[in-house]
Amino acid sequence: MAPISIKEPKKLTKTKARVVDSLSVSNIIDTYESPNPASQISEERSHTNFDVVKMHQFLEGSVEKSNLILSLYKSIERDPILQTNFEHYDLGYKDERALVASRIDRMARYLEIEDSKKFLRRLNLMTVIDPSMGIRIAVNLGLFLHCIKGNGTDDQFNYWAHHEEAASIKKLYGCFGMTELGHGSNVAGCETTATFDIERDEFVIDTPNISATKWWIGGAAHSATHTVCYARLIVKGKDYGVKTFIVPLRDSQHNLLPGVAIGDIGAKMGRQGVDNGWIQFSDVRIPRYYMLQRWCKVDKFGNVSLPPLEQLSYISLLQGRVGMSTDSYRIGARFITIALRYAVGRRQFKKDPSDKLESKLLDYTLHQRRLIPYLALTYAMAVGTDRLEKQHDIVLEELEQALKANSQTLINKSLIDTKALFIDSASVKSTLTWLAADLINEARQACGGHGYSSYNGFGKTYSDWVVQCTWEGDNNVLGIAAGKTIIK
Repeated sequence: MAPISIKEPKKLTKTKARVVDSLSVSNIIDTYESPNPASQISEERSHTNFDVVKMHQFLEGSVEKSNLILSLYKSIERDPILQTNFEHYDLGYKDERALVASRIDRMARYLEIEDSKKFLRRLNLMTVIDPSMGIRIAVNLGLFLHCIKGNGTDDQFNYWAHHEEAASIKKLYGCFGMTELGHGSNVAGCETTATFDIERDEFVIDTPNISATKWWIGGAAHSATHTVCYARLIVKGKDYGVKTFIVPLRDSQHNLLPGVAIGDIGAKMGRQGVDNGWIQFSDVRIPRYYMLQRWCKVDKFGNVSLPPLEQLSYISLLQGRVGMSTDSYRIGARFITIALRYAVGRRQFKKDPSDKLESKLLDYTLHQRRLIPYLALTYAMAVGTDRLEKQHDIVLEELEQALKANSQTLINKSLIDTKALFIDSASVKSTLTWLAADLINEARQACGGHGYSSYNGFGKTYSDWVVQCTWEGDNNVLGIAAGKTIIK
């Protein structure tokens, strides 16, 4: 089955095209020699006293990863849909969503021909260019599928990921129904209910009050066909706490199913390309098989099994925090580069009236003190997040091996390693997303009045970025949780 087909964004009208063309000025006569920022940047680069190729390999962690990153950047820059364009900064939210949809369609085609390692790295780089597109794909391939993998059986994962084609962005498109209007960080307090009907061997999903409305659900408003729903398991009148269920939202014609009410939550501070929505369920019935039962199990007689390893079900959420840590490095690298290049190409004031040229911004001590620490931070983020990515992959791989071997010794080791990963990912995610927000803001101010233009990306990126300090764990809450774990 071919990937979802979506219309590409509208082309510029002839009137707009003429306006854009009129902004390009050429064949003018200068009274004095014009500034040449490009030559100044080139001259500054000529003073480099280290091997830039080896430095990039160091930052990325290996020669192989460095080569892959550069190859993917080349591919993205040449792709007519994925590449950046100044016109994108003039789009309204409807056109931005159309652009995001066309990029999802294009990314789905790369998914068909690239292995998972290469595609996920492409997605990581594209998330810096288009955060809305990045999160919409990451919700399906990341949160939705990782939740199924972490909480469901192997058969359940194979069914939803491969038989229903969620892993290839085709027949099924998933969203992540955790956050509610009344509960965000306190997941255990979610109020949506999943009541087991023994006679019909089904669960009844219900939104008991307005506070239980699923809220901020990325992809729910228009895109998603299914959701992983976090709901309270109720069997024979007993509340067993919050578990996970797959709930269909739309039929094959993309119409809402009976009992499902969905709407768009409206304008946001940023990421207008994401169709965040709200969901309410009114006695929606799903088969018992749709409860993810890798850990907690419910049989047809209503017997509930709660194994001690259920705490491992939340490991599926850690991948998002690791990804946001890496995003912090990528976004930091992008904007500290812009600010430093501007500081080389921009001249202001003469140190001596007899000087022919004004001084470069970067030659001022104050400017160096504003930007160089953030450059150093970016280098540190590169090394730290590369290590965190490797740590995450090792912990997940060893956990899978321990569970397959059913070795209590290996499982206990995995529990310790998982706790360490929780502390590291919580600490790094909260720290780096905060620092990246500060970096973007300081870099913008360091570019003076030109930093306020939309076309340099500072404004839109800052508005898109700062939600990283809130979702996947509020930074303050994450810091406290990590700190408590360390103290214990």
